Amino acid sequence: MEVVFLDVGHGCCTLIVTPRKRRVVLVDCNAGAGPGTIRYLDERNLPLPEVICISHLHDDHVAGFAAIFRHLIEREICVERVYTNYVGPTTHKRSKHGGQAVVQQLRDLLDDEQDRKRDFRSAEAPYDLDGVTLTVLHPDKFDLEEHQDRNDMLNDLSGVLRVDYGKSSLLLPGDIGGWAASCLLSRYESPRLGATLMLFPHHGAGWEYMTGTGAPATQHGQQIVSPADFVRAIGPTWSVVSVGSENDGSWSTYGHPGQAVLELLREWHRENGGGFVCTEVTPRCDGDIRQRARADSAAVPLRVPCGGSIQFNLGPDGSVSMDPTIQSKWQRVVDGLPHPQCRG
Repeated sequence: MEVVFLDVGHGCCTLIVTPRKRRVVLVDCNAGAGPGTIRYLDERNLPLPEVICISHLHDDHVAGFAAIFRHLIEREICVERVYTNYVGPTTHKRSKHGGQAVVQQLRDLLDDEQDRKRDFRSAEAPYDLDGVTLTVLHPDKFDLEEHQDRNDMLNDLSGVLRVDYGKSSLLLPGDIGGWAASCLLSRYESPRLGATLMLFPHHGAGWEYMTGTGAPATQHGQQIVSPADFVRAIGPTWSVVSVGSENDGSWSTYGHPGQAVLELLREWHRENGGGFVCTEVTPRCDGDIRQRARADSAAVPLRVPCGGSIQFNLGPDGSVSMDPTIQSKWQRVVDGLPHPQCRG
């Protein structure tokens, strides 16, 4: 099984290619990334996606589907299954994130054959595709019924997709934060949650898990776990951070990935093997770049692909490796940074 994290700037777009390159699953597609995704598939002679997962309706995860859906409709491609939170009307607040247009195109794509659509609340049963098993771990129907109208919960209601191929596994958690991470850890034992390869949530952003008094924080009745607890529960061999140096024109807008997250991942992989890689270099990645950013607050670092579009190969025996060409390019970039944060 191949897993490709496309370098789409600040956003997410992940391709899962089943063994023998028979079928493609597309998970999220950020603004402007649709044509590039189609081009990537064409250049590699891969089929257009037959299974689609939309984690949530923020532009950096959903807006690129506009071009994808138009292309699929024009080519009369039958999408076998779609996973999404919101297939009905969206609120005005969500509409401004591009969700409404995508939802309308989704209706056209499915041609009202609702049996092909699976919203997350009804997606509890695993789905098999050429020996690859897709399972939605979060949110469950109770989460959605209680919180889906809360705009401040949109990230935490991201669909969390687990993909299994033999003894190998992949976890795609969208933009979940502390509340959703805590829900996952309370619902699943570590072996069920564990994954060989993990996309770190929310582009490497961490979350607060302690109050000012040092007591564990709670949200909606759920005690918040630490990012370190989350990483330990997943136990990844490799971790990926999909991040863009431009961050909508100003790196300081979001500041992803978080410094604490990079340090956490560095320590985890130093002790447990494997490694972690970002799609692009940001001021968080290297000391000298951070110093220049401090000296000129208006400075926006040039877009420097690190891993770029990262491809991993997962075997049914549990093996996982970065594509050798990608790894060689990534190593050259890392070697060129005076103080890379991804090194042990």
